[in-house]
Amino acid sequence: MVTVAFPYDGGRFGGSNVSSLLLAQTLRARGYGVHIVTHGEGRTRDEAEAIDLPVHTLPPLSERPAYAQRERFRPSHLVWLPQCMRLLRRLGVDIVHTNDLAMLRLWAVPARASSAGLVAHWRSVYAKSWSVDLGLKLADAVVAVSRL
Repeated sequence: MVTVAFPYDGGRFGGSNVSSLLLAQTLRARGYGVHIVTHGEGRTRDEAEAIDLPVHTLPPLSERPAYAQRERFRPSHLVWLPQCMRLLRRLGVDIVHTNDLAMLRLWAVPARASSAGLVAHWRSVYAKSWSVDLGLKLADAVVAVSRL
């Protein structure tokens, strides 16, 4: 069975979260293993639990609310590398499906280091960024980028 992890920042929730949770639910119904991973608590975790998807909650990425932060690479992302890798290996994850730029930045290296495939999937306009470019280069597939 192929197992897919969907990581999210628990402090954010929007349309792309809704659509990717529907994708996770559909994959699970078709026999895939699915794991929702949230950094912190929040609506994404609540919505995933409401549709009976397995959820793993890691500590929040920051004490500041996610929407109060400019989306960019942070050196603290490097601290998460070992914890993300351990979780991926423990869950036997084959594919990491990132849903936004923050999760692409954070999970691209752990996915690769854990030998998991990486899908970069988001619905925002591309802006030149070395950390996003690195994530895209590490990705096995890029889906639904509005504009490159």
